[in-house]
Amino acid sequence: MKMIKELLEGAKALGACRKIDGIDTLDQLVELYESPQGREFCAERSYPSRQQWTGIRDHWGGEELSKRNIYIDAAAGRCVCNPGTVVAVGSGTCLHATLSGADEMQRIIALCGANVTICAENYAVFEVINDGTASVAVTKDATVVEL
Repeated sequence: MKMIKELLEGAKALGACRKIDGIDTLDQLVELYESPQGREFCAERSYPSRQQWTGIRDHWGGEELSKRNIYIDAAAGRCVCNPGTVVAVGSGTCLHATLSGADEMQRIIALCGANVTICAENYAVFEVINDGTASVAVTKDATVVEL
């Protein structure tokens, strides 16, 4: 709870809206982060900072975060298939995402030097959000839509 409070206070100091009120679980925090407004707010302000991402990892642990498709300094290569939304943070993180089919739009968020490879096929629709420091390589067939 203390970590959530610190993150929300930091966001409020940066001008976050009232959507942060009442957030008190990791799942609620992740849901807010992955919302369009949350992604926009965080991207415009580079929030959380690299140091805060490390604190998040240390607080909740890699296993708990990986259940929510969040990988912070994940030393071993991680593979995900149609994750919905996945977050890769840190230069030590190597993520391979396989995207197939149009059942759900996929979103890959690559931050703080993460290394991401994407293989997309079979009418997959996806978006990559890169903070400009991550390495993202995409292989796709002619049916794929990249937003």
